[in-house]
Amino acid sequence: MEEEFGKYDPRAIQNDSKRIFERLLAKSDGELQLHSDNHYAYRRAIKTMAGKDQINHLITPAKLTRNFRNRLFAINHTDMLTRHLLGTFKRETIAFSKHPVAMMESFILFATQKNYMKPRFSKKHKRDPLAHIESPAMHLGLRSKIQSFNEFYRDRISIHHVKLNSDWQDLFDSTYLASRRTIRAYAGI
Repeated sequence: MEEEFGKYDPRAIQNDSKRIFERLLAKSDGELQLHSDNHYAYRRAIKTMAGKDQINHLITPAKLTRNFRNRLFAINHTDMLTRHLLGTFKRETIAFSKHPVAMMESFILFATQKNYMKPRFSKKHKRDPLAHIESPAMHLGLRSKIQSFNEFYRDRISIHHVKLNSDWQDLFDSTYLASRRTIRAYAGI
């Protein structure tokens, strides 16, 4: 891959984080509250941003217990589930994804199921009595009930109905540098 695409950019995490933070800041109401671990690339990305004064960066040390009281619990829980449930994300396995596009595709399907088709937790919680009844999408008011596979995928959304950011557009158009294959464009119904 190095011969074809060149060496890995040592600032890749910083550059990608900056692009994501800028997108999030543009969608916020003036201030962005960002929760992260103590990775240096996040701090460096924020320092180089034009709107850095509008970002409230809250750092949670990675060594803190990763239970439900941890501010990063939602992402830590998602990370644990992806490594447990998706072969493409397991570290030392033959099933580990060889292409970033394959990882993105499997994660999109996982995130769809986690956010729309499953409750937030499988067991009851004392502090949150709806945690085992409602999905994350219900909790945010995006859906009124947990969706079945057929309910979620019933309506096809054309590429013309949704504006994609440049990263997703490159993936959809198969112009992403690491694309493993040509992705057939959606031709409509």
